[in-house]
Amino acid sequence: MDVVADTSDPRQPAPQPLPMPHPRPSPAHVRAARPDDAEAIGSVQARAWLAAYAGIAPRDVLNAMTPQRLAAGWQEALKRPPSAAHGMQVAIDSGRVVGFAACDDTGEIVTLVVDPGHQRHGHGSRLLAATADHAREHGLGRLGTWCPEDDAARQDFFVSAGFRDDGGRRRLASESADVIEIHLAAILTDDTGEGRG
Repeated sequence: MDVVADTSDPRQPAPQPLPMPHPRPSPAHVRAARPDDAEAIGSVQARAWLAAYAGIAPRDVLNAMTPQRLAAGWQEALKRPPSAAHGMQVAIDSGRVVGFAACDDTGEIVTLVVDPGHQRHGHGSRLLAATADHAREHGLGRLGTWCPEDDAARQDFFVSAGFRDDGGRRRLASESADVIEIHLAAILTDDTGEGRG
């Protein structure tokens, strides 16, 4: 058997492993909303709704959606949520709120919006995943949401995430026009893939 000689110089210190760099937080992430996020949330919601619903929702409804009015409502909800199961998440990108989602204590997603300039970057999917996690943590077995019948993009987003039309319909009336909404729902699964609730 051949023996290979050790050619390392015993006078030289042994190589040391390189220190692992500390992971940097991603510039895009989701966290629980705080009352001081309300102003940014109101601005995001106003921009997103004007962009998404300009041809769908009545103009008088959209005109009432001012950032200040929306922010005031969200600040109150964040300061005094109706229950611990009510949840609100914000999407952050480079330190700014660029989207948010809110759900009630039954798992109904009352809103999920992303600023028009930040769409198609995964913020909506991250918000939906965080909302599902929040619902599971509070023992809920399903999520649901209402979508305008004419908003195919919103419906496609939820359907691609596993939501299905459950047959629910409602009509939102205003002075200028009515909007028909359809209800979509999804069963939440636990870590084993089994349905809950």
